[in-house]
Amino acid sequence: MLYLNRLALRLKALFQRDQLDHQLEDELAFHLAEQKAELLASGLSDPEAERQARLLFGPLTSTAEQCRDTRRTQWLEDFATDTRYAIRSLRLSPSFALAGILTLALGIGANTAFFATAYGILFRPLPYPSPDRLIEIDEGIA
Repeated sequence: MLYLNRLALRLKALFQRDQLDHQLEDELAFHLAEQKAELLASGLSDPEAERQARLLFGPLTSTAEQCRDTRRTQWLEDFATDTRYAIRSLRLSPSFALAGILTLALGIGANTAFFATAYGILFRPLPYPSPDRLIEIDEGIA
């Protein structure tokens, strides 16, 4: 059950990222306001309480990034970003894209042909009954 809950949260983090970011900003602002209220209650002035609250709470952007890191979806977002960049780059230089695609096709085809042949020759058993009992008789040149 715990795994399903984690999966649901990660899917939400992937597909509803903007909504979660807004919730995170609201929550951080709430905690900052609470810290400021505590400092105001202790007798500090409003600008000083705001400054002290920000110093105690720390930088909001770094705290938000730490919270985003707990979602553990950054690698997938990075992969999607890199893929979009690669597609854009290949679209700008079609000759390079064609050369890369042909090189990959040739390499995959050559490997497939080699390993299909190697399997047929080296690994597949001979099509005879009891192939381990076959022998070769060589009488030499007469």
